[in-house]
Amino acid sequence: MDPISCLMMHCVPYLGERAIFRILQSSIQEGAALENFFRQSQDAYEQKYGLRRRSVDYLFHGRHLIHQQALQLFEELGLRDIKILTPWDTDYPERFLSTLEIPPPLLYLRGDETLLSRPTAAVVGSTGISPEGLSYALAAARTLIAAGYTLVTSRYRSVYNLSYQAGLESARPVIVVWDRGILAERADSQWSPKSSDLELSVFRPHDAWIGHKSARRDQLIFALSDVVVAVELRPGGKIDRESRRFLRLGRRVLTATERGSDSSLRHLLNAGAEPFDPTDLPGSLLGVLGGPKDRIKSSSRKL
Repeated sequence: MDPISCLMMHCVPYLGERAIFRILQSSIQEGAALENFFRQSQDAYEQKYGLRRRSVDYLFHGRHLIHQQALQLFEELGLRDIKILTPWDTDYPERFLSTLEIPPPLLYLRGDETLLSRPTAAVVGSTGISPEGLSYALAAARTLIAAGYTLVTSRYRSVYNLSYQAGLESARPVIVVWDRGILAERADSQWSPKSSDLELSVFRPHDAWIGHKSARRDQLIFALSDVVVAVELRPGGKIDRESRRFLRLGRRVLTATERGSDSSLRHLLNAGAEPFDPTDLPGSLLGVLGGPKDRIKSSSRKL
């Protein structure tokens, strides 16, 4: 799809992921150029696409401004070697297509995309993890790396920071999923991923962090992972619910047997999670996973 027209979608206020997905899907099904969407009438925006009035007003009265903002954004992304993908692009991550009800309609990437074709794993946990839980998380991350997995992680949560630290220690690349725009200012502005890493974001490029973005980031980390190690979870919390959904999809969730007294972890074990001791020899418990693309391709759904 035309990248300028795609970026114009992210320049329209109050236009969410579901609406953008519907618009892109409609354009594909009708065989129409995406730029035609920006020439619709107000009634078409409301009746055909079901858009909110605030978005409709901006689309109808601010078309020139939207285009200019998209051109500027396209230049910024190009200067930083950031790529934009939609679910209809051939190199869009197949894991998103197979596990998410609404795959991110606009995905921004920078770095080594070949990491998406490797076996992947994530270490997850709720906020407020105990010191013992953090020690377990770091040990788990190191073991997963030693077993040949590429870690999927983020920043601004202790367990994710430890996974990134494990990647640095081992000089191994990681996949970093942002909870804000890929061009957004960050509290640790001196920190930046290695050139061998892969960064991803599904948010408007300059969007700052707000609470609901963390939940979407966590969903994406699960979706990109072949294996998840759950550390300490808040019963009924977002990570707990996502772990159970992951199991229902037939994916692997590992957790510590000695922490099984935690009601949430015990529930996961009863639901099919596997006990995991990170001091085991790498691979002795995990086994050899098939190529993720072969496994995912068979379950990919049509858009």
